[in-house]
Amino acid sequence: MLERVPRSTTVLPTLLFGIFITATLQVWLHSSLIQQHSIDTLANNYHDFTTATSPTAAEDVSACLYVMDDNHFLIEWLAYHYHVVTLRHVIITSDPDSKTRPTKILNRWQNRITFEEWGDNQFLPSNFESIVEEKRWTVANITKQEKSLQHYIGRQAAFHLECLRSFKRENRSWVLLLDIDEYITVNTEVTNNEEIAIEQPNSVSKVLQQMVIPNPEYEELTTPCIPLHRKQFSARESSVDKVNHLVPPDFDALHFQTFRWRKYGYNHEVYATKWGVSCPIRRSIPNKVAIDLSRLRLIDIDRPDNSGNPHRPLAFCSRKNIYLDEQRTPFVVHHYMGTEEQWFHRSSDKRGTGFRKARYEDFNSKVGVAETDAIRPWLKGFVDTMGKELASRLLSGVGSLEVLPGKVGSPIDVPIAFQQDDAYQVGDIVQANYKGDGYWFWAEISAVLSGGFYNVIYASDCSEEIATYGGRLRREGMVDADEDIGGIDFKLLQKSGNS
Repeated sequence: MLERVPRSTTVLPTLLFGIFITATLQVWLHSSLIQQHSIDTLANNYHDFTTATSPTAAEDVSACLYVMDDNHFLIEWLAYHYHVVTLRHVIITSDPDSKTRPTKILNRWQNRITFEEWGDNQFLPSNFESIVEEKRWTVANITKQEKSLQHYIGRQAAFHLECLRSFKRENRSWVLLLDIDEYITVNTEVTNNEEIAIEQPNSVSKVLQQMVIPNPEYEELTTPCIPLHRKQFSARESSVDKVNHLVPPDFDALHFQTFRWRKYGYNHEVYATKWGVSCPIRRSIPNKVAIDLSRLRLIDIDRPDNSGNPHRPLAFCSRKNIYLDEQRTPFVVHHYMGTEEQWFHRSSDKRGTGFRKARYEDFNSKVGVAETDAIRPWLKGFVDTMGKELASRLLSGVGSLEVLPGKVGSPIDVPIAFQQDDAYQVGDIVQANYKGDGYWFWAEISAVLSGGFYNVIYASDCSEEIATYGGRLRREGMVDADEDIGGIDFKLLQKSGNS
């Protein structure tokens, strides 16, 4: 039986359903302390990270991008990272379900950024389908949607690993594993680099290139896998004056993620459960990473214990850093949701449109208690450096959605995912199928979202699963954990408390 993560090492279920899955789709989310010790031991077997294996590696920055109908975001993302991190090399692949390709956007950057557009045959093993079937689909009654999600996770993991290998062969140094709604910047609150001006070219890459590993100022930075703390922004609007602040003439601030969205952060709340435990309600999201390939050997990327997932792609990347606090990381990543229309633009989402709507609703209700304008000066610096005419051409169409072939109807009108007469309410004691893996645990409904989705708090470790649908909940049956956690009779509690 798989064990759920104990409270002391909880990985919050706000992740994609299978975010911690290896390239062969072996789930390690529920791994034990013994397994963790084995991984830490493996990491210690790497060579001395203080010495570069490629002392002549290029100083510019590279990126591995997995995209799906995101051209409206890609335009701004490329311009920003070209300016602040010296982004000069990108390997990009489009999800097989994409209706569009980024080629026209990439062509604008000819002679400035080197791109490689990959298809599945350039990174997927020939036996990928059989690996998926053998390693993942042992759970009975797995849904078509969940199977599609696991294919996506496996494909993304394989892409990341082969992309890292390719850049290593090309003698590259720093590589970013980000999505195109994520923008890296220097954490000036902790880096002693208050003078860093993001308006200036290469402001972030200058700090990145100066990183010392192991780092005496950050005890967690012991390997060339640097955690990038992700700061979640909401889609709560600001006043027109605040949105337009610092935007250069003739550019529409509403079309830029880095201008329109200013609100982030969440209040630390607790949920008082019916079994007498107060559980923290968080909206932190897992960090991303930047990796210095000049300190690695190719065989380090080929190790079988490397996962390829974007939060911990290589085994030496510390699991403890996945949720490392902002005050202990030299870099932060602004993660934007975009407008509701942008959020639902994709023609297909492996998690389901209902899930995306419920998650969008939940995050906008919790996130947005603080504001920042720190990232805004980049656009003026970009325009001044490139010239207004060229900058305008490179940024043409920013934020504007393309018409997707074959797409009809409004993506925001989402059907109810699971309809039943006996709907659940906040406070109901239920059994929850954890992330659809086929394992059932006692839990309490902590929030009711639209479309038949719910947030639940698990009794075994106080972790919260966001936007699980009614089909993964039930009132009775056999559970895969002790029914008497802490001496509590959940069946009796359920009968006495549920409405």
